[in-house]
Amino acid sequence: MAALAASSLAASFVGFGLLASLNLDEVLERYPGSVPVASERVDFDSIHEGAIRRQGDYHTEDELMVVKRWYAARFRIAPASDMNLNPTGNCVWLTQSKLAFRVEHTVSVLLCAALHGTRISVNESMRFYIWP
Repeated sequence: MAALAASSLAASFVGFGLLASLNLDEVLERYPGSVPVASERVDFDSIHEGAIRRQGDYHTEDELMVVKRWYAARFRIAPASDMNLNPTGNCVWLTQSKLAFRVEHTVSVLLCAALHGTRISVNESMRFYIWP
């Protein structure tokens, strides 16, 4: 029993070490060089329904259209799908949802022109479907 606990603890440390060595910007779909403007939020309240949600808000000094192109390429969003501009033309909304291996991954990105750059809001969810 002690050997099992020790090996579980060792595996946990290895896992945490691997996570710490990852480039979190890449893992969290964060625009390169952007700065968080609010604390990252991960919501496990819906885990009993098979869902995990995350939200992050960032700022970059890059222009809106540069950031839009990066996210559109990152999520492989078709050009017709990324034309969601608000009436003032200062924001664009990109969204994508994919289902693979009983996991639905949805990402919505709201980009708004801001003083000295672009404000980025990322909402992401993972829903796990378990069928009989």
